[in-house]
Amino acid sequence: MVKKSIMILFFLTLFTSLCFAEDCAKCHAEVQADHFGASCTDCHAENEKHFAKSAVFSSDAEGCISCHNEYDNMLNSKMHTRADEVRYVSETFDSYDSKFFEKNCSGCHVSTCSDCHGTHQIEKPITDTCIKCHNGHATGTDYTGYALRPPAEKYQRGKEINGEHYLKMLPDVHFEKGMNCADCHSMKNLSEGKTLTCESCHKVSRRDEHLTHKNLKCESCHSAWGHGEYGTTYMCFDNSRKIYDQYAKKLKTVGDSCVRSSLLNEYREMPIGVDADGKISPLRPFNVFFTVFEDNAVVFENKMISNSWAAYSPHTTQRGVRGCFSCHENDKRLMVLQNDIYDLKREGLDLKSFWNKEGQRVYNGSFLNEKQIETTKYKTDKNKKMKTGRWQKIIKELE
Repeated sequence: MVKKSIMILFFLTLFTSLCFAEDCAKCHAEVQADHFGASCTDCHAENEKHFAKSAVFSSDAEGCISCHNEYDNMLNSKMHTRADEVRYVSETFDSYDSKFFEKNCSGCHVSTCSDCHGTHQIEKPITDTCIKCHNGHATGTDYTGYALRPPAEKYQRGKEINGEHYLKMLPDVHFEKGMNCADCHSMKNLSEGKTLTCESCHKVSRRDEHLTHKNLKCESCHSAWGHGEYGTTYMCFDNSRKIYDQYAKKLKTVGDSCVRSSLLNEYREMPIGVDADGKISPLRPFNVFFTVFEDNAVVFENKMISNSWAAYSPHTTQRGVRGCFSCHENDKRLMVLQNDIYDLKREGLDLKSFWNKEGQRVYNGSFLNEKQIETTKYKTDKNKKMKTGRWQKIIKELE
């Protein structure tokens, strides 16, 4: 009797689902979906208006979370809230334009499960999906071996990704081995706010270089390159068409009335500092300058509104590493450069050098302190002996 009742209930449910699907198809004939046999109403619950959007975060993605409840914390993840970006933009731009984030930065945040997984042909996201948002000079496209070209018109050539032109660079070894972003950045980890590290998969060998540099993040040595955009400049125009046509019409537009440019772009090893966990880490620049024109006159020009750097992880990992002197005795990477060929003061920029920590900060860590710099530059007797010993070892091996 129980078995018969279950069978009846099953066929009633199936019949109801088919009826709803047939009704939906009257208007949505183009929709083709097969998600583990789910009907339209399994995901799109009926409500007082029509049927609910199943995946939007503003309604708690009820159509998805009702089955995938282990990922309900995705609604609070940084992919959705973009808490770090909101904080940085607020600190930097709010005193000049309180709606800067809303106008220029709000497009790239996850607001629905469909952003990554598709609408009806639901799939696990692949790397091509991720770099639709994770591109530009931030981490993302670097993993696939591409770096954003400078914004000037003469550089706009080569491969195009999401409307931007890119340089071909060395890709990450994990990408070359066929790994997708989701192999490390899984739904489970994203939902729980966890981050995998290199040691999650790799056992670190006990060779001299690793034991000597145990306080460094792996990326400090194993990242092949990073993209540094220096002197990022925003120019905004209020009733200033003449000035815009003269200086900015060939630059990339940002929002309704601004353009974005930069003084310098480099594609090489990045400077180093200390991250929030106390590990020596690559840094990337966020020095931003702001110029405003009103009625074809300058309101202010080249005003530095951000003197920040951020500790980060370039996704350009290689098995090999750079030589010792790419860090040791390299004032540029240590952020203590004194004699810079770029005279920023003459450019009207209030900085001694992009690669001198004076007047700058790391917003999620710090620059190397004087003791760390002294040690890295082989100023101590211990390090001088170590340096001599290594050269003697190299010479002996060559003999």
